[in-house]
Amino acid sequence: PGGDQKQAERARRRLSGLDGRGALFGLARAIDHDNHGRFPEAATAYLVALGALRDSPRPDASLIGWFVANRLAALRGGVANLWDEAEPVVARAIDSPGALGWRARGELVDWWSYQALMGATGPKGEALLDQVAQRHGCLRNAMLAGPFGHGVLNDHRVAFEAERPAPWPARFAPDPRSGRVPQTMALSRHACLLSPTRSVGQGVYYVQSFIDLPAARDVIIAVQGAYGLFVDDTRVLTRDRANWGVWPRFGVRLRLSAGRHRILARLIGSETSIRVLGPTGAPLRLAGSANQSMPYILTPPERLPEPNVLEPFLRDLAVAPVRGAVVVPSGYDVDHPVTRYLGAYLAHLEGQDDLASVLMEPLVADTSKATALALAQHAIFADGDAIFPKGVGRDRSRDLRQQAAERDPDLWGPQLWLALASAETSEPAEMVRKMEALAQRFGQVPVVIKQLAAMYAQLGWPVEHGRTLALAAKRFPQDVEVLSDLLKLYEARGKRAAADELAARISKLDPTAEVRFRRALQRRDYQGAIAALERIGKVRKDRQDIAIRIADLLVRAGQRSESLAKLELALRKSPADAGARLALADARFAAGDQEALTDALVEAIRTGSADGGLRSAIELVEGMTDLEPYRRDGMKVIQETEQSGVKLPGTAARVLDYAALWIAADGSARMLEHEIIRVQSREGIARHAEQELPRGMVLRMRTIKSDGRILEPEIVARKRTVTMPHLEVGDYIETESIWLLRRAGAGGRRFQSPRWFFREENTSYHLSEFVVISPASRELVIETTGDVPEPTVEPGVGLSVRRWKVTGSLALPSEPLSAPIQEFLPSVRVGWGVDLDSQLRRIVDLQVTDQPADPRLRRIARNIVNRKLVKPGAPRAKLTVDQRARRIYRWVLDTIQPGSERAGARIVTGKSGDRTQAFLFLCRMVGVDARLGLVRDRLSPPPRGPFSEAGMFNVPAVRIKTERGSRWLIVHDRFAPYGYLPSSLRGQPAVIIEPSKPVRSVTPPVFERETTSSEGGDSAVVHRGDVELRPDGSAKVSLTQHYHGRYAIQLRTVLNKVPESRRKDVVEAKLLGLALPGGRVTELDVPNLEQLDEPVKLSMVIEVPNLAHLARGELVFDVPFLGDLSQLVRLPERQTPLYISERLATRAQVELRIKLPKGAKVLTPLEPVTIEDPRLVVEVADGMKGGRLVVKRQADIPAGRVQPKDYAGFKQLVLRGNEALGRTLRIVL
Repeated sequence: PGGDQKQAERARRRLSGLDGRGALFGLARAIDHDNHGRFPEAATAYLVALGALRDSPRPDASLIGWFVANRLAALRGGVANLWDEAEPVVARAIDSPGALGWRARGELVDWWSYQALMGATGPKGEALLDQVAQRHGCLRNAMLAGPFGHGVLNDHRVAFEAERPAPWPARFAPDPRSGRVPQTMALSRHACLLSPTRSVGQGVYYVQSFIDLPAARDVIIAVQGAYGLFVDDTRVLTRDRANWGVWPRFGVRLRLSAGRHRILARLIGSETSIRVLGPTGAPLRLAGSANQSMPYILTPPERLPEPNVLEPFLRDLAVAPVRGAVVVPSGYDVDHPVTRYLGAYLAHLEGQDDLASVLMEPLVADTSKATALALAQHAIFADGDAIFPKGVGRDRSRDLRQQAAERDPDLWGPQLWLALASAETSEPAEMVRKMEALAQRFGQVPVVIKQLAAMYAQLGWPVEHGRTLALAAKRFPQDVEVLSDLLKLYEARGKRAAADELAARISKLDPTAEVRFRRALQRRDYQGAIAALERIGKVRKDRQDIAIRIADLLVRAGQRSESLAKLELALRKSPADAGARLALADARFAAGDQEALTDALVEAIRTGSADGGLRSAIELVEGMTDLEPYRRDGMKVIQETEQSGVKLPGTAARVLDYAALWIAADGSARMLEHEIIRVQSREGIARHAEQELPRGMVLRMRTIKSDGRILEPEIVARKRTVTMPHLEVGDYIETESIWLLRRAGAGGRRFQSPRWFFREENTSYHLSEFVVISPASRELVIETTGDVPEPTVEPGVGLSVRRWKVTGSLALPSEPLSAPIQEFLPSVRVGWGVDLDSQLRRIVDLQVTDQPADPRLRRIARNIVNRKLVKPGAPRAKLTVDQRARRIYRWVLDTIQPGSERAGARIVTGKSGDRTQAFLFLCRMVGVDARLGLVRDRLSPPPRGPFSEAGMFNVPAVRIKTERGSRWLIVHDRFAPYGYLPSSLRGQPAVIIEPSKPVRSVTPPVFERETTSSEGGDSAVVHRGDVELRPDGSAKVSLTQHYHGRYAIQLRTVLNKVPESRRKDVVEAKLLGLALPGGRVTELDVPNLEQLDEPVKLSMVIEVPNLAHLARGELVFDVPFLGDLSQLVRLPERQTPLYISERLATRAQVELRIKLPKGAKVLTPLEPVTIEDPRLVVEVADGMKGGRLVVKRQADIPAGRVQPKDYAGFKQLVLRGNEALGRTLRIVL
């Protein structure tokens, strides 16, 4: 920080006048040339640095070496003949890396491998791949086991059975949750890449190999993608997604004794590589062994200092070291600007842009002092920084690049990015001028020239496009992308000879490019295309698609038998490859084998391959399914209905509502749905003329006219509905489809069907039938709601068939204040293996988010908690858990806008997303134990069986562990007080669905169960006031209102949306309009509107023109603010439950002290009334006190539900309470 362009120019001139050969000399010049678009000069300087670093005593030589090697190799496409100049230096570094380090050497071997692949001389094919593996120090022999786990995020940290001492069994115990059986399997090798010989599913895998050392050695072991690494059954490396900054810990340095050693790694995925190197990165030339029958050493290896280049930075950032790691000083200053610049770049190279951004922070914290280069580099990291939403990261990177470009206009990266970003809003001509100017200034940068050519092509400027491509090809003769674009141009212009020459050149540069294949295919030269693919296949044996593509070409060429042979070979290599199996079955079926698809289905089930594609193919080809015997004849159903003479009310009626569900033993299922609707009015025509396309495979969708004619629907592409043509009253609409239910549980351990309803609200049914065909070996669990008849059971061979049938089901009447209709409609669902415990475990699995504690987010969280704590210089008081949580709660509700983002870090930085997740995340950042739980809502209906029981914990809430016990709350409404919990969630059973610590065992932890706190902010309105009643019935009312709970939330929401000058109008209209008609607020004070944890207090003076009505010398006074409870019980009887939601629940209290007119007396008897019932509490305690009439009344109707059988009694109770609350007071003057 603090540098400027003048200083940089002075340093540049000084360096150019020196003939230095040192590492820093080369590094400084290389970085300067690289970022200013002088690529040839940059490459030369990088080579100087690389040569000097091999024998350098610098402690940071491996850091600089990795950076230099990576940047040097990155320039190979932009600097002509770079390899010719670099090869001697690179070869010496590979053979004797010295101080360069193992990461730098690995980069150089990658570069050498690329050049060897395109070289005209030297080994080819398998020999070259073997040499690549040998130079990288990769083991050639290993074995794989898996997949373990049940497909959730937490699996990567669980210790599975494969971590036990060798040998592995051929098959492991089935996973207790998924039912999958992990297996051991052989691995094939492509250079360093180890991959299974057959297609496998997703999950956790283990790779294992054994090495034999003739003598004790210091080694570096690195396994690609390892989350855990074990040597001789001792854990030596752990990389957990939840731990920030650990991913650059790629390798371990150990001292191994002479003898046989076991190397084991836990992976997410089935492909990897294992490298065993010497301390400098030179290979030990070990092949490895998959033979696990021989004994190996069980003594824990000796740990040596960390070999990972970025480890000093991680220690400086307080990233916890690997358990047992040997920590030694790095020997160099990790805070030096150049060191941080290099470390940040290498973190970016590792895909850790968040770490890179943190390392760069000190260099750009004060942007007024930050150098242009630091700003430009930081912008690159901001683009991929995981803590920012895409839009926020892009905005940050744009700002940084703009500042960088202003301070140093010669940095090519920011200039190009800004030019391309402005293309969205610029005119084409203006954009082209900008790009042409950049191409003129940065002519040695390939991407600038390529972007200009692409812009010409997009605008349709062929002359400029061709000229620019030709220039790029001349300037960058080894850039395959440029040459490929030029080839397409030659082909489009008919320059065949030039195209042939260029295609040969591209194939030489990149033998895996599909240029020859594509060109042969265009000429319909299938033999040439096959030959091209075979050449690629020899180099890329990891490409499993090659065999299938060759088989397709053989079919096109008329060589069907050779095609079958290729497909059979592909399937032998990958027995579980669903695509290869389907392709082979399809080819055999086309060749006349009518049983090919069925045979393939049997084999797919046997090998555990996915069979959905095969089942669908069988259905399509044979025109039938397992459900064919259960299909209904729609025309016959219509005929029988008309003959029966049945008349159903409504604008339309469902003549047939039918489903047949076929459940397989593995938990997969197919469902046939068949529906026939009779249109009975013009309203019915309007409602049903547009029909949603049924899900799955449509068997029938048609209009059946009253005269028997059949009309097909009108289908428009990309339209979600189809039009049923020429609908008239008396017509029928028939739809029939089959759809595949997703497999509910691997191995068939669990299954739950959709819920089938036999009645609905708006349409009457003539016949509703649900048929379930299930394996006799499974005990089917049946759960019903409403009035559902017992099924008829038809036993079969290995199957059980159950039929539920309901006839004459009239539309359910619509009643006000009903519970959700799904609760009481007659319905049925079936399944097995579903219960509350298993459902909660599934939810817990989904809650694991692995959000690491980025130090920048920790800093934000600490700032939120510590803001405005004490006066400057005063000692800081320790906050309680509640105080810290309260500050975070208020910050989240004040700052975060509701949105769909669920990653805590991105919510906080983007200020939008799930507020609950933001609160939980920030609490964890400051050590507050806040975890998500599920609460059983008191308003939910009682479970009817295991399926509804599995979902009875259905409302998320946050549990905070405080010094005084648990506090439960929800984080939703901006104006909700801290600790608010709806009344239906208070004192209710709850389950914590976030484990207190990461689960590392196959055995799941015991659920934490609690009862939520009974507090949570009662919702009530209290009205207290003094009334000066005048003889004409007008009054002056001095009123104070207190709004608690949800009433306070609602009121604050309204008042905060209007300016203070309009608050009187809002109060008059919204709060007093019905209670005090004509009332005019003369004074209003809302003293605690911003104290969100307190009830809202409104103090006002109101002039009311007719608080009481004057009639025959008497004042008639109706007590305001209590409402009319009789609205809850308007119906004489109910067929559906009365549902009193949180919104309808009422708790109001009125206390008025009324000064009567002089000489006035109260005629109404002031008898007290008390009603106490769990469903209703009413209290009336009016009286005279101190010469004033004191009105004291209270009503409390809690949220709940009243079943139809209890409605009559509840109605009487409410009417009695309403009569008492509405008692009119007569006052004689």
